[in-house]
Amino acid sequence: MRNFASRVIRAVRLLPVAFHRWGLIGTCERIWSIWRSGGWSALVQKLRDAAAMEAALRRSSAATESQTELHSARRFRQKESRSAQLSDPAIFIELESDFGVDCTRWNAFLSRRAPTSVDEKGIGPATWFLVNNDKGSSDVHTTLSSLEKAGLTRQYIWLTSCTESFSSALGSLLTSADANDFIWFAQAGDVIDVSALRLVTQAAARRADVCFFDTYFVEGGRAFPQLHPGFNAICGLNCNYFRSRFIARAASVSRICGKSLPGDPYSTARAMIAAHLGGKDIVGMHLADTPIRISDSRAGMASESRDLITAERSLDFGAGPPNWERVSDRKASIIICTRDKGHLLRQLVRNIFDTGGALVQEVLIVKHATSNPYALNALADLSRDRRVRILTYEGPFNFSRQCNYAAQNASAPYLLFLNDDMTPVSSDWLAQLLLPFQNSEVGMTGPLLLYPDESVQHAGMFLGFMNTAGHTLRAAQLHSGDYLFMTQAPREMSCLTGAAMAIDRGLFNDLNGFDPLLGSHLQDVDAGLRVNHLGRRVVFNPYSVLLHMESISIRNSLGSPAMQAIQERERAYFRRRWGDPVILDPFHNPNFYLNAEDLRTLLVRPQSIELAS
Repeated sequence: MRNFASRVIRAVRLLPVAFHRWGLIGTCERIWSIWRSGGWSALVQKLRDAAAMEAALRRSSAATESQTELHSARRFRQKESRSAQLSDPAIFIELESDFGVDCTRWNAFLSRRAPTSVDEKGIGPATWFLVNNDKGSSDVHTTLSSLEKAGLTRQYIWLTSCTESFSSALGSLLTSADANDFIWFAQAGDVIDVSALRLVTQAAARRADVCFFDTYFVEGGRAFPQLHPGFNAICGLNCNYFRSRFIARAASVSRICGKSLPGDPYSTARAMIAAHLGGKDIVGMHLADTPIRISDSRAGMASESRDLITAERSLDFGAGPPNWERVSDRKASIIICTRDKGHLLRQLVRNIFDTGGALVQEVLIVKHATSNPYALNALADLSRDRRVRILTYEGPFNFSRQCNYAAQNASAPYLLFLNDDMTPVSSDWLAQLLLPFQNSEVGMTGPLLLYPDESVQHAGMFLGFMNTAGHTLRAAQLHSGDYLFMTQAPREMSCLTGAAMAIDRGLFNDLNGFDPLLGSHLQDVDAGLRVNHLGRRVVFNPYSVLLHMESISIRNSLGSPAMQAIQERERAYFRRRWGDPVILDPFHNPNFYLNAEDLRTLLVRPQSIELAS
């Protein structure tokens, strides 16, 4: 009884840190989840991890300046802070420009990883290792040797070969496996150690039907981590970001695939993902624990990347192949807030009508404090088009109120908010933004935004950057700076930029629009989180591409003391609502350091080791 009381006291003492990091709701959700899966010892360990992470982040960000929205300032801050703040190898490891790292440093990184909270001494479920060797590679001996070295020969091992197809081997395995057994899908050349059983045990404890895990491969004496964006179902339907390595419950594979077994591992996983999205009671999850070494190569990744860019493909957002006839029936009201950038506005509206065609029901332009003669002349010219309506907003600048005002006057079933410093690049950019809405669960979509030098401005956003949200792979060059197809395949997100955001108008009304208390920024992040909390999906589609001259319309006012004070108040309000820092992002790998948008800094102690969907 005394030991139990002492554990309770230790946990209670750590609660203020948890509330500070995750907020009240986030803390309650984590306590309940960890208590169910691991009991008191796991709960206390998780709270201790949170306290250690909070202390590390405070030390590492002590010299960090306040965030600004300007691209040049952000890049300068990231570059200067690296050498000063990320020098502690016990906390951080830095990847090189190609996302590789010297094997010596990588192995040291792996050796310092925190132990899992799951009892590794317990007997986990029976695990079958299905090693795909359909090309007859001699590398299969590497995999078999690693299984033997790890003492996993007591488990069941099944091999495909040149003479036995994958579907045949999978069918034979399913006939032999029990309902609660798990299948580990591997490729010849993978190095599987004892952590495999730990991952299977965790997947079983959380009642997962299909589970992805982080991986890495070694080439030329360097390691290349492949850290997944969570269990990202929409991404998994459109690209093999998990490299065909996954764990699945045997009974679930039989139930979903039936007698028509897929011909390769990726198709098997894709069937499970589609069933998950289709509401067929398939639980998917991602484990960000110790990465598993697999047989892969930079050449193989580059080849698949080129295919994603150049090959004709049918995108799937969870509602089957795209129905372009249904897309053509959808209409959008395009909302643009502007002030004094007449030439940019005129160019944007002209491009909208040239490329959007019949999908554009109307363009609503909200002008605020416009005084520039060029801008006034552009507005007068645009107002002569019956498809354009000019609305005047009076009062202090408040982007949220301006957008809400226009939305109240919109008539189309979908709203598209665009900054006036945009230029469409792809001819079907609007159709691609509306395509994901074929899945009724999708509530918000966003495009790939590029700077004029064609580096990435927006490829989706992630939570936690500067205690709010950051842009994934900001300033990366295409396609050399891409990481795990993040700029090349659609994926689900927690939030998107409001610079170019499409949303179901009924859903926007249900949200009561953007929050007016977030009038200068973060209203887009807040809206994305509220969409997720309503059970709707937020989707980034890189097949819709626009150029963005970020904040050029309001650049002169961003650096003013008054605007900085307003944004600081809004950041404080946002953190009070969602927790400080923002709640853990299920679509951003917890091994990444949150204050690095380029995804080249890893944490030795990740913020969480399990992400379920």
